[in-house]
Amino acid sequence: MRTVLLLALLALARSASAQESPGDGAGPDAPPALGAALSPDPALEEEARTRFRQGLVLARGGDCAAALAELEASYRLLPRPNTLFNMA
Repeated sequence: MRTVLLLALLALARSASAQESPGDGAGPDAPPALGAALSPDPALEEEARTRFRQGLVLARGGDCAAALAELEASYRLLPRPNTLFNMA
């Protein structure tokens, strides 16, 4: 059983490494590389940061419902893992 699992993982790793990346001559119509971040609009980013900070202040003050609303608004503007963590 372990041998079959190991062979399957090796085959998967081999096929993944054989795929062509966008930087290897994929052309101008190729999608951006995985993990390539697009710069957010500075105004939206600032609003998201302001709402995030306000959400933290509300949470520390004990108003969890209002804090969650601010954090959700922040996440809609600028989806970041840290915001999700604080929403949890």
